[in-house]
Amino acid sequence: DNCFYFSIGDHRSYGGTAYMFKYDPATKKQSVVIDTRKVIGWKPTDYADGKLHGDPEIGPGGDMWLLTYFGPAPTKEELATVYKGSWLLHHNIFTGKTENLGIPLEGESWPYHAYDPARNLFFGVGSIKGYVIVYDTREKRMIYGGAPAGGITWYERCIMLDRDTGKFYTTDSRIVNTGGELADRYEGDQHFVSYERRNNRFTVMKATVPKNPVTGKASACRAHTKDKDADGAFWCMDVSGAMFKFYPEQDRTEPVGINWGRAGKYTSNMNFSPKKRYIYYMPGADTAAWQYGTPVVQFDTKTGKKKVIAFLNDFYV
Repeated sequence: DNCFYFSIGDHRSYGGTAYMFKYDPATKKQSVVIDTRKVIGWKPTDYADGKLHGDPEIGPGGDMWLLTYFGPAPTKEELATVYKGSWLLHHNIFTGKTENLGIPLEGESWPYHAYDPARNLFFGVGSIKGYVIVYDTREKRMIYGGAPAGGITWYERCIMLDRDTGKFYTTDSRIVNTGGELADRYEGDQHFVSYERRNNRFTVMKATVPKNPVTGKASACRAHTKDKDADGAFWCMDVSGAMFKFYPEQDRTEPVGINWGRAGKYTSNMNFSPKKRYIYYMPGADTAAWQYGTPVVQFDTKTGKKKVIAFLNDFYV
């Protein structure tokens, strides 16, 4: 429909909500298309989810599949009493209708998800128990729900979809600490792992995230381009801001450099230009970007040169 969609949440629990906005560049107007409080029916006394945190991918028919995510993390007591889990929503941009499909896995909340319209497949990863969900959007049924097989811990901030093969990728970057709670592991081997629908197959790969050339440490894959380049590689960044290429079919990685500063900055999103020569990103997604002007960076994949095309801090302040 030639419009942009983005979400904003209030990061609250009791009385909380999240919105999906539609922005029409032709009219320069925006409108609310989803109010999760209204769709789900939360009351002020309910423990609500204050975020829509995954990528709102839209299929050719206008379908958008979403999972809600908590604002503040529920306490152990709230998990045992008032917090039931997060919700699955289906929205169509052409009809404007939003469907509440309930809580797919009780006790889990979903910070990241990806939608494959070509195969009617929706994949989400949870942050409470580390569970994943795989959902058939055509048949409206869950085909996998729970912990990944083989002891894999799917990193909750990366779901990389290979649109050629239908496989999903991330890094095996979470462990259970001594207190029994899941914790991020940003040191040691960061092996890539994959999921493919046939037989719900999870695989640990040989490829690992290259070490940061400055710190000498490897961390989880955090950001990646949505598509592969002509050589079959996704361009990626780890949690520390080290850049590298991931070749899924060759099961290998290749270091590139640093995205900003001396040792890199945490960055959550990166995108190709239409012809895939340039990559655009904003370093400092941990809210530190204002300290260096909130830059929008253009990275030339042929020359390796970085150029700031805008400093947004003064504009927004």
